[in-house]
Amino acid sequence: MNNSPQDKNNFFMALTQLNLEFTDFNPVTCPQTQTIINTIRDSVILLDKDYKILMVNQTTLNLLDYSEQELVNRSIFDILNEKNFHLSLVENSINRIIETTYLKKNNQKVPMFLSNQPILSNQQDIMAIICTAKDISEVKKIEQLIKDNEAKLYHEFCNDHLTGLPNRQIFIEELEKSLQKTHEDTSSSFSVLLIDLDSLEIVNNIYGSLVADNLLTKISDRLKKYLNSQDTLARLGGNKFGVILNPRFRTSKSSIKYYKPGVNN
Repeated sequence: MNNSPQDKNNFFMALTQLNLEFTDFNPVTCPQTQTIINTIRDSVILLDKDYKILMVNQTTLNLLDYSEQELVNRSIFDILNEKNFHLSLVENSINRIIETTYLKKNNQKVPMFLSNQPILSNQQDIMAIICTAKDISEVKKIEQLIKDNEAKLYHEFCNDHLTGLPNRQIFIEELEKSLQKTHEDTSSSFSVLLIDLDSLEIVNNIYGSLVADNLLTKISDRLKKYLNSQDTLARLGGNKFGVILNPRFRTSKSSIKYYKPGVNN
């Protein structure tokens, strides 16, 4: 169960009250400090003004797989991957939430939302710094799933499901781009081929759709062999293919090859 914002506000208020009650308040030696941070379900780390770890709660130890003895007196930068942590205090951006990573004992990165709160002396000097952080690993996993699904949907939208080639929509977009280039640069040019396979319907009627689909796939693979990476080959639908040839990336040695039965494989 996550902490509510009210829980954290009470946490900071309690430490502030401790600060006011004791002129020579030491957050490490004060027994109430450890009691308070152990009630917080998120990670809590108490630092001195030089960013050395003074105290941690059990959540932090469980998260990072350290023992208390292994963390206390170490620099926060041994586990915190955040170069601008110094600036967040200098600029007085208190409670500013930043996205960063903690490093576990095995150097595995844990994505975190981090905020800090300085504890000030009566002279307004920084005596200690409280770092509270929430593990957002699950959030990141969900974000990655969404990105993966978006990429999959985009691929399905842009590509023919049978051959894997760009579909009619992408072919039209690439054609518009090529036309735009010729308007911007009159020396540029391109060629368009429209390929219509004869008798595919006969193959489909005699041998079935599986054979016809296999034939379409093999033909698309064969066509790709004779084109450059800068050319565009698309399936426009049914037995129709479209090709955009870009002469800029074509030399006499790399010109399109022509298939001749018994000669080309």
